[in-house]
Amino acid sequence: MYRLVASDTIKPKDFVAKGFRRQFYAECACEEFALSVLEKSGDLHVARQYFSTIGMAKLNKAAVGFITAESGRVSEGPSNNVGKSHLNWWTYEGIEPHTFFSEILRIGVDI
Repeated sequence: MYRLVASDTIKPKDFVAKGFRRQFYAECACEEFALSVLEKSGDLHVARQYFSTIGMAKLNKAAVGFITAESGRVSEGPSNNVGKSHLNWWTYEGIEPHTFFSEILRIGVDI
Protein backbone atom coordinates (compact mmCIF):
# COMPACT_ATOMS: atom_id res chain seq x y z
CA MET A 1 0.00 0.00 0.00
CA TYR A 2 1.24 3.50 -0.79
CA ARG A 3 0.34 7.02 0.34
CA LEU A 4 1.78 10.24 -1.07
CA VAL A 5 3.52 12.26 1.63
CA ALA A 6 5.66 15.38 1.95
CA SER A 7 7.83 14.31 4.90
CA ASP A 8 11.13 12.44 4.79
CA THR A 9 10.04 10.22 7.69
CA ILE A 10 6.71 8.70 8.74
CA LYS A 11 4.77 11.49 10.47
CA PRO A 12 1.15 11.64 11.68
CA LYS A 13 0.61 14.97 9.88
CA ASP A 14 0.87 13.19 6.49
CA PHE A 15 -2.02 10.90 7.45
CA VAL A 16 -4.84 13.35 8.17
CA ALA A 17 -7.82 13.25 5.83
CA LYS A 18 -8.80 16.48 4.09
CA GLY A 19 -12.16 16.63 5.88
CA PHE A 20 -10.47 16.78 9.29
CA ARG A 21 -8.15 19.59 8.18
CA ARG A 22 -11.13 21.79 7.26
CA GLN A 23 -12.73 24.15 9.71
CA PHE A 24 -16.37 23.28 8.97
CA TYR A 25 -16.92 19.52 8.88
CA ALA A 26 -20.59 19.79 7.84
CA GLU A 27 -19.58 21.01 4.38
CA CYS A 28 -17.37 18.01 3.60
CA ALA A 29 -18.29 15.00 1.49
CA CYS A 30 -17.92 11.56 3.02
CA GLU A 31 -14.89 10.80 0.83
CA GLU A 32 -13.07 13.79 2.30
CA PHE A 33 -12.85 11.95 5.62
CA ALA A 34 -11.06 9.02 4.00
CA LEU A 35 -7.35 8.72 3.43
CA SER A 36 -6.29 8.17 -0.16
CA VAL A 37 -4.00 5.20 -0.65
CA LEU A 38 -2.80 3.34 -3.72
CA GLU A 39 -2.40 -0.39 -4.15
CA LYS A 40 0.06 -0.25 -7.06
CA SER A 41 3.36 1.61 -7.12
CA GLY A 42 2.89 2.46 -10.81
CA ASP A 43 0.01 4.76 -9.89
CA LEU A 44 2.31 6.90 -7.74
CA HIS A 45 3.62 8.67 -10.84
CA VAL A 46 0.06 9.37 -12.04
CA ALA A 47 -0.96 10.71 -8.63
CA ARG A 48 2.24 12.73 -8.24
CA GLN A 49 1.68 14.39 -11.62
CA TYR A 50 -1.91 15.29 -10.72
CA PHE A 51 -1.06 16.75 -7.32
CA SER A 52 1.76 18.80 -8.83
CA THR A 53 -0.70 20.45 -11.22
CA ILE A 54 -3.02 21.51 -8.38
CA GLY A 55 -0.29 23.11 -6.26
CA MET A 56 0.67 20.18 -4.06
CA ALA A 57 4.20 19.66 -5.38
CA LYS A 58 5.51 18.80 -1.91
CA LEU A 59 3.85 15.39 -2.17
CA ASN A 60 6.90 13.87 -3.84
CA LYS A 61 7.44 10.84 -1.63
CA ALA A 62 5.48 7.70 -0.88
CA ALA A 63 4.97 5.99 2.44
CA VAL A 64 4.94 2.21 2.04
CA GLY A 65 2.91 -0.02 4.32
CA PHE A 66 -0.15 -2.19 4.72
CA ILE A 67 -3.64 -1.85 6.08
CA THR A 68 -5.79 -4.46 7.77
CA ALA A 69 -9.52 -5.05 8.08
CA GLU A 70 -9.24 -4.14 11.76
CA SER A 71 -7.91 -0.67 10.90
CA GLY A 72 -10.96 0.63 9.10
CA ARG A 73 -13.19 0.45 6.04
CA VAL A 74 -11.90 0.53 2.49
CA SER A 75 -13.65 1.17 -0.80
CA GLU A 76 -12.29 1.21 -4.31
CA GLY A 77 -12.16 4.63 -5.88
CA PRO A 78 -10.39 4.30 -9.23
CA SER A 79 -9.54 7.65 -10.73
CA ASN A 80 -8.00 8.99 -13.90
CA ASN A 81 -6.39 11.70 -11.75
CA VAL A 82 -4.67 9.57 -9.11
CA GLY A 83 -4.65 6.05 -10.51
CA LYS A 84 -6.77 2.98 -11.07
CA SER A 85 -5.59 1.35 -7.82
CA HIS A 86 -6.82 4.25 -5.66
CA LEU A 87 -8.64 3.28 -2.45
CA ASN A 88 -10.52 5.35 0.14
CA TRP A 89 -9.55 4.26 3.67
CA TRP A 90 -11.72 5.37 6.60
CA THR A 91 -9.86 4.49 9.77
CA TYR A 92 -11.73 3.46 12.89
CA GLU A 93 -11.66 5.75 15.91
CA GLY A 94 -8.44 5.36 17.86
CA ILE A 95 -6.47 4.07 14.87
CA GLU A 96 -3.23 5.91 14.10
CA PRO A 97 -2.88 5.42 10.34
CA HIS A 98 0.80 6.38 10.17
CA THR A 99 1.66 3.30 12.26
CA PHE A 100 0.68 1.05 9.34
CA PHE A 101 3.51 2.47 7.22
CA SER A 102 7.20 1.81 7.70
CA GLU A 103 9.22 3.20 4.82
CA ILE A 104 9.48 6.36 2.72
CA LEU A 105 10.44 6.17 -0.97
CA ARG A 106 11.27 9.13 -3.21
CA ILE A 107 9.11 9.11 -6.32
CA GLY A 108 11.29 9.15 -9.43
CA VAL A 109 14.36 8.05 -7.48
CA ASP A 110 13.55 4.98 -5.35
CA ILE A 111 10.40 4.02 -7.19
